[in-house]
Amino acid sequence: MSAARPWTVFARPAEATPSAPLEAPGRRRGGAGSGRHLYLSPALRADRSGEVIGERYELVERLGSGGMSEVYRARFLATRRTVALKLLDPIFAGEPEMIWRFRHEFLILANLEHPHLVRAHDMAITGAGEPYFTMEWIRGGSLEELLRRRARLDPAAAVALGRQLCGALAALHARGVIHRDVKPGNVLLEDAGPGGPRIKLCDLGIAKITAHYYLDTTLYMTPPAERLHTGRAMVLGTPGYLPPEAGEVAVDPRADVYALGVLLYRAVTGRMPHAAPHGAAQGDPPRRFAALDLEALPPADLEEVILAALAPASARYQTIAEVDEALASLAIAPTIGWGVDLPRGGKARRSRARRRRRAPGRPTRRCPNGPVLQDMDDRRR
Repeated sequence: MSAARPWTVFARPAEATPSAPLEAPGRRRGGAGSGRHLYLSPALRADRSGEVIGERYELVERLGSGGMSEVYRARFLATRRTVALKLLDPIFAGEPEMIWRFRHEFLILANLEHPHLVRAHDMAITGAGEPYFTMEWIRGGSLEELLRRRARLDPAAAVALGRQLCGALAALHARGVIHRDVKPGNVLLEDAGPGGPRIKLCDLGIAKITAHYYLDTTLYMTPPAERLHTGRAMVLGTPGYLPPEAGEVAVDPRADVYALGVLLYRAVTGRMPHAAPHGAAQGDPPRRFAALDLEALPPADLEEVILAALAPASARYQTIAEVDEALASLAIAPTIGWGVDLPRGGKARRSRARRRRRAPGRPTRRCPNGPVLQDMDDRRR
């Protein structure tokens, strides 16, 4: 998750609301046609670092906050193992649809093993009724953080990034899940050695779950009335990464194709494909790279692949496999790593702390109830 966007669920204009909305069972807030927004700014939430969740996990540091949940770096008290802990906001603890989405996100990440999907470990509910689940902790930070520091990736890095994301999305689509929120904040970077960092796709909180998912995960077809539904006139996703047909047609894998195209466009240019802050409108083509006044233009064949992913739905790549095949066909020389410096998260902070401790002239520490103590690092030396 990324703190860059304070919300991921918003309503279309009131005039677009149809007269006969389709509502999910148990929906009490933000339902179709209600005109209410599912919105809670992360800035309004108190940082809960230092709390112990479920008598098992100590929250160490808040990593990100979205419209419906927060993610913390946490420590499993029994083994001192570091994990990422996702906590549903208490305001949604009584919302059946939010709890169902949260539970399905955990089930998908726990049961679908893929090298480019974050793996979930454990799910429980606190004594106060707050659902949470834990995942593997990825040390390298998010692609959003990297792009904010570097602005652009070199073309070979972008192709490597795109192909890994294609693999993760293809695995989700084969399982009957459409991610629906592919963006740099949901792409985590894991340093995997000299071959370059490995990505991990996360955050399935607003994923579209199709009938194929229910067939594959239950012994019988879940009745349509008991499935998750997104009400008409409600659009789930992040502005700028939504396809122009969002809210007008049923969500299908082409929505993830479009979002991946936006992500790659930003990765190689440092810009968004449309000047409008909320992305494309029907019939609004993305800007060509030459119109962006870049110092160095990415290869023309990479531009064509990205623009094909951003085309209108009927002319767009119809599957993620087609995007992967197009990226694989590009003749772009590989680089060692990605040509970028990855953020190191807590590891880098600890290294800087060690350098400060070893600086000459550092004062010794005093024990509150005892004599002057020599620093432990000095003792080791």
